[in-house]
Amino acid sequence: MDSYFDSRMLQNNHQMYSQSQSQSQTQTQTQTQSQSHLIAQRNDAIRTSKGKSVDASVKASWDPKSTEIFIRLCVVEVNNGNRPGTHFNRIGWNNLIQNFHMATGRKYTRTQLKNRWDALKKDWGIWSKLMRGETGLGWNHERGTVDATPEWWTRKLQETPEAAKFRERGPLLVYEQEILFSDVVATGASAWAPSSGVMPEHMQDEDDTRICV
Repeated sequence: MDSYFDSRMLQNNHQMYSQSQSQSQTQTQTQTQSQSHLIAQRNDAIRTSKGKSVDASVKASWDPKSTEIFIRLCVVEVNNGNRPGTHFNRIGWNNLIQNFHMATGRKYTRTQLKNRWDALKKDWGIWSKLMRGETGLGWNHERGTVDATPEWWTRKLQETPEAAKFRERGPLLVYEQEILFSDVVATGASAWAPSSGVMPEHMQDEDDTRICV
């Protein structure tokens, strides 16, 4: 009898051990699969993140309202001394990124904002070239550009064909852009900003103070 019970106990112990081993192996496999899944997810996230960073996240979209906000914010940084040369310093760019995000909800990168700055500066150079040496012209407030005859435009566009877009709509916030670019755009002469609806003989100092921020 004793040997019988001993034999049964050994069999039961063996079965329990086998079941325990099987459960342990199953748990190990489950943990391994779970870890593999997490690693795969992490790698996918890293690849996605890298892809976004290379693609500069979302493409910047600009409309007149957001462009005006950007211009006014740039004027603030210029007045605060954060543009020591032709471009903003690190403090200036950081302020622009944060303040533009707060004002528009658009979280653009420094590169995206700089691209807009460069585009505005290029357009201002074209505008300055168009208006170089011109005096006595009126200003069309409705269209935001000079009030000139068709003959004047024909003559000027022969000299500066890339300025054709300004025939229907002039630069946004010309006073503010004069502050931003008058000393960084080499044109041989400053562009004028409208004053009382008529182009002045010379740029007036008080124009620099007419800013809305």
